[in-house]
Amino acid sequence: MSDDRFDRARLDELAHHAELREYEFASAAPGVGGFVARFRAAWNSVATKWQVRPLIEQQSAFNAALVEWLARRQMGKGAAGERDLVAERIAHDRGVTALNRDVAAVGARAARTLSLTLSQGEREPEALSQRARGQRAARRLRLAYFSPLPPARSGIADYSAELLPARAEWADVTLFSDETAAPGGLPRRPLDAFPAERWAFDLPLYQMGNSAHHSDIYRLLLRFPGVTVLHDYILHHLLAHLTLGAGRFAAYAREMGYALGDEAAPLLRDIRSGRAANPLYDVALNERLLDSSLGLIVHSRTAVSYTHLTLPTSDLV
Repeated sequence: MSDDRFDRARLDELAHHAELREYEFASAAPGVGGFVARFRAAWNSVATKWQVRPLIEQQSAFNAALVEWLARRQMGKGAAGERDLVAERIAHDRGVTALNRDVAAVGARAARTLSLTLSQGEREPEALSQRARGQRAARRLRLAYFSPLPPARSGIADYSAELLPARAEWADVTLFSDETAAPGGLPRRPLDAFPAERWAFDLPLYQMGNSAHHSDIYRLLLRFPGVTVLHDYILHHLLAHLTLGAGRFAAYAREMGYALGDEAAPLLRDIRSGRAANPLYDVALNERLLDSSLGLIVHSRTAVSYTHLTLPTSDLV
């Protein structure tokens, strides 16, 4: 097969898979399988379907634009299309980040509302006072806590070890860490267990710093937004480690584009050609994290002024 025919076939295959489809629930369990599948579909319709559907449509549109751009490149008409694709990709990344954050916010409110409703829905004696009912409804917050922990050589690990016993006095805290130690005897789970167990918690709380100790925590934060304690305003070293450190210049370029928009392209060309150094201290590369977080905690008024964000969090917990 000639190169042109091969490229055409690959483009046709990409076009065929460009449109995403909603997941159809099924179960192989005998007897109750049909009921389980219908229950999952009903819960999905209430909890996520109407928030995820715009995401599916947006991703499908982006996939279609990518296939179109590849086709233009094949026909030698790619210069203008490349600029358009970069702008579309940046807009797509920002839109998906915002949508993912909004879905997480809805999920956090729904989880909290559902648990309170269930706790109040049990049959109670008529003599139970209104105050007692209010105390029962206001159950302790269930936090999934993400941080480096001792013996990791990290100031944030020491910070968490000292803070956790006090935090456990007002919330039910489960540590998610691959370190075997658990300060204060708190329950601990491995990081990769959180995706399957996230519905057991009201909110994730992420401790974020600018080092490789936070690599896996950062990835989880983007997938499952929560409240972020931002210890280091600049995260460029961490993002460079995750992208350039893994030989993924395109991923680094995508983060720079998210942060700088059109201004990123000439800078990236200079960096790749060796004419410019990575702006480790001039570009914070924290924009995607800020846009993802449901709430933000920082340690100084200067950091507050830099973030220039107003994040609504009072109705989450």
